[in-house]
Amino acid sequence: MQTKTLGKIIFFIGILTMFVYSAFSFLWALSGIPLPYPLAGESDLFGLFALMTPPIGALLMVIGGLIYGKKIKKTII
Repeated sequence: MQTKTLGKIIFFIGILTMFVYSAFSFLWALSGIPLPYPLAGESDLFGLFALMTPPIGALLMVIGGLIYGKKIKKTII
């Protein structure tokens, strides 16, 4: 039961990460304000974080799904 709860929490964090990044980027572009971070070609730590946020969210979702679906084998003695 604990693995299912942990899997759900990790999956939810992955969804939240992707949603916040997508919604923030869309609303920022919609308002017409220049981006607060440099584009992916420039070397900046925040720009690299902004570039890696969607893959990190997707990876968290996959890990959460694997943890949630993990079956515990019961042995018969």
